[in-house]
Amino acid sequence: MEANQNLNREKVMASDSVHNLTKDVLRLSESKDIVDRYYDVGLALKVLKSEMDSALSKNRLIKTATRLKSEFDKRHGVPE
Repeated sequence: MEANQNLNREKVMASDSVHNLTKDVLRLSESKDIVDRYYDVGLALKVLKSEMDSALSKNRLIKTATRLKSEFDKRHGVPE
């Protein structure tokens, strides 16, 4: 689904392009207070963003370390 589309629950639940996790969150939250749902999902979003940032940062560090090691090895004639 396009991010800029006018979204509603029915469209999201009917879409094959929406992950089951999203649909599960909507199903599980149906009976909860709308304000609680909004803030709970917002909190989950912040946690997931932090985890994603951490994973991307680690990935960048690994790529940088691998590149630096490769450059070092080439400069010093270390066989691959």
